[in-house]
Amino acid sequence: MEDRKGILKPGYLADVVVLSGDIEACAAEDIAALAPKLTICDGRITYETA
Repeated sequence: MEDRKGILKPGYLADVVVLSGDIEACAAEDIAALAPKLTICDGRITYETA
């Protein structure tokens, strides 16, 4: 599956989590407050908030 995973690109499978804020711009003590907004596993949306 290495020829279909590991790259965010059309036609590839993706495992991705989209958070409610920018984890890199967030202070370390505030990271726990970030919430998942969307998860994608094997190219399929498995969780999504409104």
